[in-house]
Formats: sequence, structure tokens, C-alpha cells
Amino acid sequence: MGYELLIAKDFITTMWAKGTTTELVCVPFDASLKLLNFDFRLSIATIKTGSKFSVLSGVSRTLVVLEGELKLKHINHHSISLPQFGIDNFEGDWETYSSGKSLVFNVMTKGNRKGKVTPFPLGIYDEIQFQSCIEAEASFLYVHSGKVEVVIEGEKKNSEANNLFVLSQCTNLTVRALSDAVVLVVEIIKKTS
Repeated sequence: MGYELLIAKDFITTMWAKGTTTELVCVPFDASLKLLNFDFRLSIATIKTGSKFSVLSGVSRTLVVLEGELKLKHINHHSISLPQFGIDNFEGDWETYSSGKSLVFNVMTKGNRKGKVTPFPLGIYDEIQFQSCIEAEASFLYVHSGKVEVVIEGEKKNSEANNLFVLSQCTNLTVRALSDAVVLVVEIIKKTS
């Protein structure tokens, strides 16, 4: 089989100072955000009000706004206003402040890895094709909203919102929207010097 499907009801949501966070996957699987002993981590977070981001030394971050708008100010670096599907990459040890209410997809990587996220808003019957492993160490397909049919190496699987496909190496897949939908293709890539 070219994938493992992780479903929304199995994810754990926890509170943080300014919203909630739902961990989708953390690798290695016995690692934790608290100990910062992961290679990479994918999560969804709600940001209900302005906040100062936690300092996460040695962590590179990629945020994608799924709903709402978010303004980020990275002291001594850059500031950015992110609309829906806007993306920002930054280092976890930067002093970072946010304002706005939003739902974000969050990729955290350590070491010589970086996260690459491509959002695809799809109308009913729209289709995308993708091949994992071209340069990725790990690949995922996150179904944020709607219903989709995912064809992986010829096998069809329907998915509703908030499910995560963990893709095997060198997987060909097609995503067909069965309703208006938003999916994200997530790749963990080894940085080259």
C-alpha cells in the first residue's frame, strides 16, 4: 500500500495561551514538541488573538493560513501580512509576534530539513496529480475541507476534511474533489548546502 491514512478523530487537540493546537504527526513517533527531539512535526493551530510565538531554538517553521488572516512581525528580520493560503518561512528562535484571528497549518523541521507546503483550493470535480519522493524525505496530503477521492497507485480512497495521508516513498497520486475542497501537499525536504 502506498499510504497510511490518519483520521481526524484520532488527533489530539490541546490548548495553548492564545488558541488550540492539533498535532497531526511528529517524527520520530516517540518524539515530542515539549522536548524538541523531533525531526519534523505537522500541526494545525488556531490563533484567536495576537500573541508572541514560543522560542523554538534549532527549529525551522513554515506557516500556511488556512482560514482568516495573520500578520507576523519577526523582530530584526521581516514583517508579513498573510491572507488565506499565504505562506511564511522563518526560524523558531526569531522573536515573532502575531496579530489577527486565523487557522494555520504549521510545519516544524530540525536539522538539515525544510518544509514545503503547497495549498490547492479545488472546485467540485477539479483534479490534481502529484508524485512524492522526487526530492522529499517524507510526503503528506492533508485534506483541510470538503470531500475528495484520492487515487494512490491505482487504489481509490475517499476522504473527508481533516484527514492526513502519510505517503510512501515514490507514490503517484491523483486527488479529485467530490465537493469544493482544500488540500495541502506537504513535503519534508533535505536542505542542500
